Amino acid sequence: MKITKQQLRKIISETVLLSETQVALGLPHNFNSYDLAKRIYSAVSANEDEQTLTDLRNIALNKIKLLRRDIGQGINATDVANKKQEDLFLQQAIDHIDTHRKDYDMSTIHHGSHESLSSLGVPSDGPFKGRALNRRVQQNRRKMQADYFRARSKED
Repeated sequence: MKITKQQLRKIISETVLLSETQVALGLPHNFNSYDLAKRIYSAVSANEDEQTLTDLRNIALNKIKLLRRDIGQGINATDVANKKQEDLFLQQAIDHIDTHRKDYDMSTIHHGSHESLSSLGVPSDGPFKGRALNRRVQQNRRKMQADYFRARSKED
């Protein structure tokens, strides 16, 4: 594959920007999902500024995309199990940021089993009792739509 000078410059500048960003956020040059989750929890507990939390959240979301891509490729059983564990840690860390920011879906009060409410991040008490985290509601909608279309395609 041929890479032009312009493409190479763009790749290098993106890499430098990413490394500068992660160092500014308190992450080492080489970090894993556990380091990122730990940094997110410490940032929330230290009540750091909104921009730092947003940047950490975006890095975690991108890391989740890469993890899910690797899980989908099904490398091997132990590696997939580790990737799923990393995904879970990052999901919980992002939920922690969203809870701290009070990013709840205010349009609907959710009812159901403890497992379904837990998967949506619905608190059982407090001012947001019965309210789900926005990101979890969006994930749930996308999953339901994908399941619906998958079922419809099998009918045809």
